[in-house]
Amino acid sequence: MAAYHHKSDHFLILDVSRYKYSPVWVKADKLWESMLTIDSVSNTTSGFAIVTKVFSEFLKDS
Repeated sequence: MAAYHHKSDHFLILDVSRYKYSPVWVKADKLWESMLTIDSVSNTTSGFAIVTKVFSEFLKDS
């Protein structure tokens, strides 16, 4: 996740394998929907992580 465009409600998704997967803008509801799909092996969802300034400051002190 690299960016969010408020007016269009889209997120910019980047992959670490940028030579293989191009950047793509995804509508927020489709992104949310994709994170709720159930994995057939683990029987869990993909989920998400929240990254905040507060958390990064916590790591700095560790």
